[in-house]
Amino acid sequence: MDYVNRLQEDFGHVANFLGVYISEAHAMDEWPLGKIVCLNQPKTMEERLKVAKDFKEKYGWKLPLLVDLMDNNFDAKYASWPERFYVIENGRMELIGTPTTEFGYDRGAVRRWLNYLC
Repeated sequence: MDYVNRLQEDFGHVANFLGVYISEAHAMDEWPLGKIVCLNQPKTMEERLKVAKDFKEKYGWKLPLLVDLMDNNFDAKYASWPERFYVIENGRMELIGTPTTEFGYDRGAVRRWLNYLC
């Protein structure tokens, strides 16, 4: 989360940042991954909103955080699982930062694009 917060601090003068909370990737009742995620998949919008709020507090997430609807429309449309960065410039999707390995990706691509905007 520090990486995302630093991006906003470094480039907030040239870009607007926000996050979208989607369904749990490794909920205990769907696809458990040890003790990394210790909660079940939210079944109601109220539950999902609470999980998103708890996430912001636990990890110090500073960006505005939208929450995908229970039909997972945003995730379905933008293939945001497990994690994506989108750069939209002049109404067009200019960059989609996607994982390049099982556990992450070259986040420098987003930073390089934002440097380009400066």
